[in-house]
Amino acid sequence: MKIADFEQIMLALTHDGPSGHLALLDAPTGSGKSYTIAHFLCHQVSQDAHFRAFFVTDQKKNLNIQTFKATWEQLTDQPFYQKVAIIQSLEDTVQLLLVEKQAKRIPLDLQTEGVDQAIEVLAKKFKVYQLTKQQDAQSMAGWDDLRQAEYQVRSQLAQQLSKLAQVDSPATHENREKIRQYVMDHWQTVGEWLSQVYPTIDLATRQLYILTTDKFIRSITPFFEATGKPFQFSNILKGSLVVLDEFDSTKRRVWEKSLADALKIKVDILGLFNALYHGILQVDQQVPTQLKKLIRQQSRYQELAHTAAELNQTFGLDRLYKTVERNQSDSYVIHTLLYTLLSDQNRWHSRLNQADNLVDLGHHFKDELKFRLMLRRVSGFVRQFNRLVFFAAQKYSAERNSVTFKNDNDINLQDACYTIYNALGLTDAQIDSLLTLGAEVGSTKLKGARDPEPDSYHEFQRRGLTLYQFTNTEKHDLRTNINAAFFAVTPENYLLDIVSKANVLGLSATAKVPTVLDNYDLDYLTEELGAAFIDGRPLLTSATKAEFDYAHRYQQSGVTVTAELASIQETIGQTLANRLAAMGLPAIHDAQQREIIARLDSHLVETVRTIKNETASSSLDSQAYYKKGYIALFDSFIFFLLDAEKTSFLGLQAMIPGEAPTSSAVLIQEVFDQLSRLLCPKEAHLPKLAIISSEKKQGAIEDQLKTALALPSTQENRVYLLGAYQSIGIGQNLHHRLGDFERDLVKSIATADQQQDPRTQFVDLEGVYLGNVTHILTKVTEFGLNDDMLRSITELEYLADANEIGYLELKKQFQALEYHNRWQKHPENVRSLQASYTRMVIQALGRMNRALNKVPHLSVLATSEVIQGIHPLNLDISALSPEVQALFALKEKGTVTNNFDLSQEEAQKQNLTAYTSRDVHQLLRGLSSVPAYATSYRDGRDFILRHPTIDPLTLGKRQQQDRRCLQYLPNPGNVTEYVARWLSESNFQFTQTATPGTAVRVSAEASGLVSMCRYPGLRQEFQRLGYAVEWQSADFIMNPIQYINLYLGALGEAAGKYIVEKNWGVSLRPFDQLVNNELFDFKTDNHVAVDFKNWHRLADSERNQERNHVREKLTRLEQHTGEKWSAIILNILGNRQLKGPVSWDQRVMEVSALIDEQGHLVLSPQDQVMIGEFLIGK
Repeated sequence: MKIADFEQIMLALTHDGPSGHLALLDAPTGSGKSYTIAHFLCHQVSQDAHFRAFFVTDQKKNLNIQTFKATWEQLTDQPFYQKVAIIQSLEDTVQLLLVEKQAKRIPLDLQTEGVDQAIEVLAKKFKVYQLTKQQDAQSMAGWDDLRQAEYQVRSQLAQQLSKLAQVDSPATHENREKIRQYVMDHWQTVGEWLSQVYPTIDLATRQLYILTTDKFIRSITPFFEATGKPFQFSNILKGSLVVLDEFDSTKRRVWEKSLADALKIKVDILGLFNALYHGILQVDQQVPTQLKKLIRQQSRYQELAHTAAELNQTFGLDRLYKTVERNQSDSYVIHTLLYTLLSDQNRWHSRLNQADNLVDLGHHFKDELKFRLMLRRVSGFVRQFNRLVFFAAQKYSAERNSVTFKNDNDINLQDACYTIYNALGLTDAQIDSLLTLGAEVGSTKLKGARDPEPDSYHEFQRRGLTLYQFTNTEKHDLRTNINAAFFAVTPENYLLDIVSKANVLGLSATAKVPTVLDNYDLDYLTEELGAAFIDGRPLLTSATKAEFDYAHRYQQSGVTVTAELASIQETIGQTLANRLAAMGLPAIHDAQQREIIARLDSHLVETVRTIKNETASSSLDSQAYYKKGYIALFDSFIFFLLDAEKTSFLGLQAMIPGEAPTSSAVLIQEVFDQLSRLLCPKEAHLPKLAIISSEKKQGAIEDQLKTALALPSTQENRVYLLGAYQSIGIGQNLHHRLGDFERDLVKSIATADQQQDPRTQFVDLEGVYLGNVTHILTKVTEFGLNDDMLRSITELEYLADANEIGYLELKKQFQALEYHNRWQKHPENVRSLQASYTRMVIQALGRMNRALNKVPHLSVLATSEVIQGIHPLNLDISALSPEVQALFALKEKGTVTNNFDLSQEEAQKQNLTAYTSRDVHQLLRGLSSVPAYATSYRDGRDFILRHPTIDPLTLGKRQQQDRRCLQYLPNPGNVTEYVARWLSESNFQFTQTATPGTAVRVSAEASGLVSMCRYPGLRQEFQRLGYAVEWQSADFIMNPIQYINLYLGALGEAAGKYIVEKNWGVSLRPFDQLVNNELFDFKTDNHVAVDFKNWHRLADSERNQERNHVREKLTRLEQHTGEKWSAIILNILGNRQLKGPVSWDQRVMEVSALIDEQGHLVLSPQDQVMIGEFLIGK
């Protein structure tokens, strides 16, 4: 690659501003992208004093600090650390500081008794911390002590710097500026050392920041301060270029952090609500004038203040909530977008306990206070108020920073939010919890004025998850804590927030692989960014494009690649015989050698027999599965050992060999050693097997690889590296230095301008064995609020959000988690699963492309599972490495690939329909108590009456006002009707043929619209009201829930009102009181409640249920108004054979039909008189 490539990409990123763009470059593994980007960044910094960049890489070993240094020294005489900051973790900083102390490199001017003592304490704390980590890698014990000890070292250094700079202390911003200036002016004596160890002393003057992903997504601690500040809110980020090396891998890092935060940062939701409510009440009295003005200026302030008061009264939030059964502790509720997971599978209810002045929580009484609705509404209020604070904080920080210095005196957005919450009286724990919500400011479409587009309903991206855990302890014996935590900021939205402040360049060989599990959701990013999402490939120079054509370079150099299936026979002996025959080699007849092979087979059988499952049959299945895996691995041993030209070979499988019989290191080592003696008798130095393990006793993986890869050049041993995909299949450099005995074997693929490249002194792997890739989705074995459980839930939500699984599959998977069913199969035929599988294989084969020398014949061995698991997706296979191309060529010989389009179309329709069902039920639960819900429900029904089918622009505009209940289905065929298969209340299928009794026809005719428009004057009335009188062909059409729950009822009401008013001359008016909302459709002046039904036929059982429901509603209406009422229920459509009006106990009348399919009134004169008298109260 060339610097010119990145210059072209940089022009595209900055053509209309210093932020708001994301570019991806899927440069092949081994193309030198990391090396070239280092040269480009250093060149930009040396040429442009205003250029600022972050180089963020996934692993510490890829920081390439020496490359940056060497490049910098070639370009300029300016000291490296004056412009470049190497930002390290706390552990690495402490380690570096202790090394500097040991080597006596701390400048004399900074050596004081206080500094020495602080470093001595730090060394002890670090030792304790390291010992703890050795015992438990996940433990954070000792971390706070280490952090505080390191801060004491900085404090002592700051005190000494104050003396040197002749200021009284480092406490003020003015003094800190003088200290910074002193450090720069005294570069040789203190500046260079301090800037290497603590670049945080003056980050604002640096232009290039080099750090790991883990550091970038967390925080940086300014030199003079004790606590860190997230980079995300740092002012130095604004207008910079952020280079994300191994772009797709950063997704998991951000994801894991969000999961950890959700599990760690919890707060009592009711306590949080009361703190916010109290803060709202205090805005006018106790909040400083500047802040009061900013808060009250927010358009939603008054609405939220009213909502808080209403929530407090409706749900009794000013009382303590307490579980009735005292042993109910540590139960949990997880609210996902479409499903609520419960720890004990029982719904929680709440009721007001007047006697004890408490709110009872339990399962076995009526849900008087609607506990589930309370949780949703209170959490919704919290998130809405957080948005208000965010916008106020934006204005506050802008005003504050306009009159202050530009270094660490600036207040960032997070600190501004903290300031506002603190002024409102919230505790630190409550504020921390709110800050995990992020900005949550809705759509982040960053570039270009675009027409409104239909919402794709990425609900997980928009809302995330909310977790609740109920805890009872003696410390709060009268209250159950309902601790809430939020998984609110997805990695995609985190990335978009970075993009809103900077331009981002993502580099990775698999940057464009379309998996939402191991890469960012590229479809979502495309929707949000539009033209600001840039493909870097077309911007490359012609020379680089030719350089990326590895297939052509291989061909020119005489290098070939073959891919084949691993030979899997019943025994090791049969596998060996099969491989010898395939290579044209003689079979083994020596009795002693055959006895050795037989013993190996016996050891294999004995090992797999110890694999036990819960049942005998499943044990046998597992034994057969793992035996097959062993045989495939051993075939790769044979393949490698029989080809003396293969000096290095890589074997990858799901598990690292160890003590377990599923991957026994003892068995594997024995088989390799025996086979090497049998098959390589003429080699002076027998091949070696190097099992690369992440176990600490074997040392760091990088050190194990370095030792193993030195064998060919230093010991003339051929080497087989064996490890797991996750440990050495991604991101590792597995080439080795050319040895004398292999120098004459290799072919160079170096281009003309790569002849001096250091990679010409190395040779790549000669072959790779690919075992099955497993555990792409998390397997949950311990059910509870833990890391695996939450990861599994978010994985499933990601798949549903991308419409890769539908609501039916999502519900099935969630129920398995809820009921602790560990044997539930993961979803199948899912794009991201195969994309993640493919990504893993591409990355693994990328280990074969790190150097510029190859043996003439490269080999890829794979199991049949690998061939089935990979998928071409929408990738340009010709742009991938020859090794990957060879594997796909093998797949094309006989494996059918899945077509994901149909399954995603089905999933999208299921999910959109389920979202409408969720919205409808949420609105109905608050219809009689929440004015906003009543308005949204009424307006939504009215809109759907106008638009049973709809164009994208009209839909997009409406969704900008209110998204609820507007999940129309994409309609690429522009049909005006369809049939769905009804499964249950809100569950439908769209690609399965409906059976009799399950078919739901969504059409104008089935709805009754056609018949209604035949009634004299009704068509004109609908047109006057703006309602559709025909369903037009359009790009979107109603889903079944919109049709059944909204359209049919609203259509019946509109038609019925016109027919009744025209025929009987009575005026029908809606009910005014919110509490009576949707009890009945209309009322007359004579205390007659009127309800219209758009049913066509009901079973007697359903009709009886409806009659009972009407009686209940009538009773409630009388209770609400204190007056006597009667009710009439009128079905719109029927025929003359139906019974006429039926009166029940003189209070309720039922009319089976008003008109028939031809639009004719079906009532006799006597029926009409009877109805008229009832309507006027006779």
